[in-house]
Amino acid sequence: LITVQENLYQYLDEEILAKLPSRQQMFLLRVAPFFPIARELALIVTAQANSEQLLTDIVRREGFIQQDDEGAYHIAPFGQEYLIARGQKRLTSEERCAIWQNAGLWYETQGLFESALNCYLQGGAYLQAQTLLELIAQKGLGTVTFYPFANYYLALPKEQVASSPLLCCALAMIHSARYQISEAEKWRAALKLFTKEPEKNQLAQKYELYLAAALPYLGERPFIRTLVKAAEQ
Repeated sequence: LITVQENLYQYLDEEILAKLPSRQQMFLLRVAPFFPIARELALIVTAQANSEQLLTDIVRREGFIQQDDEGAYHIAPFGQEYLIARGQKRLTSEERCAIWQNAGLWYETQGLFESALNCYLQGGAYLQAQTLLELIAQKGLGTVTFYPFANYYLALPKEQVASSPLLCCALAMIHSARYQISEAEKWRAALKLFTKEPEKNQLAQKYELYLAAALPYLGERPFIRTLVKAAEQ
């Protein structure tokens, strides 16, 4: 049976989308997830040099997009849902991933890290997400640094986290803050394995010392033992 939503989508197919030139149709499908959208982002995700003109033309045709007094482009929530759904059908998975990854790069250059991380994960760009999360963490260790991005750390593949001393440290802190002690200990143990690797030994010891002091359930004795051990090396 055709749902009410699909009936509405078919109406939009016939009465609005199909009446737009094909270039404008594909443009809309590519920019749909990112409203309100900046002109620079539209250029990045569509690779259309005339993206600003396309936006202007669509606004004039009343084809989903409106422009406010400050120049930003908006779309009604239902129209956005419709275009995203149609993009899922008409764009290949490779095209959709590339769009998300390019958008993530743009958001990162603008300092909009949460939007960037969301895009990277949507596009399956886990390495880019890892690099950005490590960059954020390096600005200052601590729950205040890790926890706002906890869901992004947790979304990374476990084997990818296990390849990075800093990510192991982050996961230990996040699970500790959630009172998930067994999980926190699992990542603390994963961090300890790096102390046996010459190239990562010093970095791992730094994070191990930090966790010994920062994890509240450990108390002060593990911190003192780790501090003495570090001083002896």
